[in-house]
Amino acid sequence: MSTPPPSRVTACGLTQRPDRAAWLARLRALAPWIVAALGAYALLNAATIWPRITHLWGISPLRAIGFLVLFAVAGVSFTALLISLNRYLLIIAIPVLVAVLTTNGVARETLDLTIVNQQTAEWLLWEIGQATDAVSMFAGSFAAHLALSVLLLTPVVLVARAARQRFRANIRDIPLLLSAAFVYASSGVVIHHYFTPYIPAESNLLLYGAEMLLQPSPDVPPADMQPGDTSPVEQIVLVIDESVTYDAYVTHLQNHYARWNGVDFGEAASLSNCSAAANSMLRWGFRAEHMLAGEDPRLAPTIWSYAHAAGFKTWLIDGQRDGSYQNFMRRKEAKLIDHLVGVDEGVYTDDAIARLLSDILAKPGKRIIYVNKRGSHFPYAQYPQEKFPGARTPEQHYARSVQHSSQRFLDLMLQGVSLRRTLVLYTSDHGEQFGEGSPHCNVKPRWQESSVPLVLLTESPLVSEPARAAAAALKNRAGHGQLFATMLFAMGYDLSTAEREYGTSLLSPHVPQHYYFVSGNPIPSERQQITVTQFTHFPHRAPQPTAVASAN
Repeated sequence: MSTPPPSRVTACGLTQRPDRAAWLARLRALAPWIVAALGAYALLNAATIWPRITHLWGISPLRAIGFLVLFAVAGVSFTALLISLNRYLLIIAIPVLVAVLTTNGVARETLDLTIVNQQTAEWLLWEIGQATDAVSMFAGSFAAHLALSVLLLTPVVLVARAARQRFRANIRDIPLLLSAAFVYASSGVVIHHYFTPYIPAESNLLLYGAEMLLQPSPDVPPADMQPGDTSPVEQIVLVIDESVTYDAYVTHLQNHYARWNGVDFGEAASLSNCSAAANSMLRWGFRAEHMLAGEDPRLAPTIWSYAHAAGFKTWLIDGQRDGSYQNFMRRKEAKLIDHLVGVDEGVYTDDAIARLLSDILAKPGKRIIYVNKRGSHFPYAQYPQEKFPGARTPEQHYARSVQHSSQRFLDLMLQGVSLRRTLVLYTSDHGEQFGEGSPHCNVKPRWQESSVPLVLLTESPLVSEPARAAAAALKNRAGHGQLFATMLFAMGYDLSTAEREYGTSLLSPHVPQHYYFVSGNPIPSERQQITVTQFTHFPHRAPQPTAVASAN
């Protein structure tokens, strides 16, 4: 253990600071530890940071040098932060760091990313309830990145612990902790502000997530339309399946659902390739002009607001969580839901939801029910495999999961239910693809992630007749954006007024001129003011040539 350099005492008895030689000696003693810390930190971040240096150098050498200086400050302060922790705090900090590093690594690999950015960080935080599923689905990737995270973090921890032993007499834990944390956070913020998205790997989720979680939550406005005296139906059920593509619907469900004589709109476009964004927009209502102007979609009345104004009770039945919030739900919105019900019966959750719906719909009263089915989320092998044997690939497990979770759903749900007074809308939150990257929620989406079914079922002539007439024009051209106005009309609101605010419905034979796609986080921010993209063709699919009539 080193001893502090001696102080000089003057004739008056005043103690002077150590001379310059003593400070240089101390600096020389620290230099190897600083270099070691920078080396360890660089190794920790090598997979995501160093490939960016060449890119930054090509833009501006000064910009690259500035980034390296800030990166060095982040590395030294991060190591100093670890040095300030006693062994008990370090035991807590290390698993947290390993978890964040592992999550970032898996996200980069499975979501086809070079670095975690704001959208994917927010998606990971909002979908944290699917973490165990993700671990199961990407077990190999998870294990590899877990080992790599431990391996890369080890040099940083060793440097920090060796420095703590070497300079124990000079360390004041609390001041060092506070100052190191401040410098590290400040350098991270500066890097993030000027070099986005080139920020230290282990702080990505923390930095992006903190900003998202601290976003203000505006009040939910009341309905801004006046409902009519009567409504075409008394009960509305919006069934949101999980990850059911249009192709999977045609292959495994269409024949089963056809017996209910519904209106099949063919292939429809979901509003997003992420569950959270798609579900939130279906609840909040998609207003294209407002969102293209950068307006926060939470500033409009929700489906619950309109339902209460029209005298409907509100239900949300969730088969993916036991009543807790998800999909950008917040407390202010949840207060508008009269019955927030979580259902968890394992692989038979969707059967339980269908039977619950049958019981509810058999009772008199006006109600709207929003249903999040458990569906076919990864890992796809969530079905009784003794009943559906033989699956080996993810695609085969997915097909059997769709069959098990959805084939019998309408049969169980509509048993004893009068469709004369009930409207059922069936769709999926997003599609699924089995190529490179994630099955859905890719930052660069594949068109399959937007491809979903859309079916309307009712025996109310005020809804079924215009829907059938409209389906001839809307076949394979409809989308999630037309559901909100349809539900408003079913509650008794004027159709033309609803369509003027929320776009065309499924009851008007007006083919929409555009498709829309909402990013993983539909809430605008300073960096992403516009969260919706407009397409003249199916989202992320190459434009299809116009069919030429045959001469035969």
